[in-house]
Amino acid sequence: MKIVNLDKQIDKEKLVPNFKGSHNIYNFKIDNDIYYFKEVPNRELVMEMISKSIAFLLGIPYLKESIAILNDKYGLLSKSYLKENDKSYNLHNLMQNYFYEYNDELLDYKKLASLNNLEDTWFALEDRYEDEDIVKSLMDDITNIFMFDLLIGESDRTLRNDEIITKFNKRINMFKEYEKRTSISK
Repeated sequence: MKIVNLDKQIDKEKLVPNFKGSHNIYNFKIDNDIYYFKEVPNRELVMEMISKSIAFLLGIPYLKESIAILNDKYGLLSKSYLKENDKSYNLHNLMQNYFYEYNDELLDYKKLASLNNLEDTWFALEDRYEDEDIVKSLMDDITNIFMFDLLIGESDRTLRNDEIITKFNKRINMFKEYEKRTSISK
């Protein structure tokens, strides 16, 4: 496997930090395409690559990533999966809006993390979408993600790790086009 050395390819002054979780994430452009780099400890890199291989063998859509080096740290490089008119939100935002919309108290992350289950997700999706087919399709995708996590022993799935993409034409999907959109050409 080829390792991409970003230290030699990008202007580090133009890195945009994007701290969504426990790892440093940076956004940047290469040839008008937006890329993401997530710092990942070496042990997790191996697990990420194994899980991608299992997903490939099972025909499950997955985010195509390459191992890369940035600021002398190893991590995962991926091309943005969003098109120009796509909008996305993660399940964290969905649950926050559903369960805390009329609540004046400050967001309690531990309470919100306890909502990371299929039943509460279903309720929040039903509240957001009137179309029953959209809710069912999204729940099928989310359930498959939960099942895949069980298969590979993924233990840190958080509400921020799952994004729902709303396309310009109002079609909703979750992770369906990762494989087509995220091949890394560099």
